[in-house]
Amino acid sequence: MIRATFVRQGERIASVTISGHALPPEREDTYDLVCASVSSAVFMAANTLTAFVGDCTIAEEENCIRIQVDSNSVAAQSILQGLWLHLDQIAEQYPRFVRTQQR
Repeated sequence: MIRATFVRQGERIASVTISGHALPPEREDTYDLVCASVSSAVFMAANTLTAFVGDCTIAEEENCIRIQVDSNSVAAQSILQGLWLHLDQIAEQYPRFVRTQQR
């Protein structure tokens, strides 16, 4: 199960942590597509934030990435809101593989 947790401070997204892996159920290849979709979206957001916005910290561990944004910039919040929207739509389509939450 992939879990994406978005932490809010007031109206802004302060950080997001994505962890886990979509494990394959018997006789189903969908998990590869789901993992690739989530990974691509997360790395696009992380790379865009570091290259164009700054004021963020990216921490990677095995099966886990955490993006923390220290700025209130509109650009950073737009990128993170877009990531939320994208991952939440994947979670709606593939609820056995992805869960999103906001705190």
